[in-house]
Amino acid sequence: MILRLKTNTEKEMMAAFKGVLRFNKDGKLITNAKNYFVYLMPRLLAPTGEMIPDGEGGEYPEKLQLDGYHANVSTKDKNIAAALKHVTVRVKSPLVKMSGEI
Repeated sequence: MILRLKTNTEKEMMAAFKGVLRFNKDGKLITNAKNYFVYLMPRLLAPTGEMIPDGEGGEYPEKLQLDGYHANVSTKDKNIAAALKHVTVRVKSPLVKMSGEI
């Protein structure tokens, strides 16, 4: 299962992970372990629907940074999912998909 997480800050996200996921001896989150994989997204950009001219005759989509600190967690461990439920959000159309998602 893919958990899509959101907090206000990185500090809040790491606090949510404490006691749930593993950290190394230096206090850094271990993002790839036997029963989970974490993808941290401190700066998540979403398209606004507007196009911006590139100065060379083309256009590219305008994107704005979303509020908060975001992470995706891939796990089959129901205990991890339950422990992170308080920071899990429902997303209709994910901006970032994990490997294996359609």
